[in-house]
Amino acid sequence: MAFKMTYNEAIKIQGEQMAYYHKDGKGPLTQAGIDKLRAMTKPCLFDPDETRPVVEINRLVPRGGDIEFICGISQIHYD
Repeated sequence: MAFKMTYNEAIKIQGEQMAYYHKDGKGPLTQAGIDKLRAMTKPCLFDPDETRPVVEINRLVPRGGDIEFICGISQIHYD
């Protein structure tokens, strides 16, 4: 069974994680890190509510380990 999600779900999760790590400007995620994540986020070229394999979504919307790497929390980069 393949894991699937939509682009919009991934964007929502990314926003929640950025808010968690930024914590009103006092968390480990800096404004520069937020800008980097936004630059890394690729546009959706299909219906953003269409369910797709999570591997495909991961190429478009960095979350989780990518955010931790930018914060300096993780030493492993998930690219």
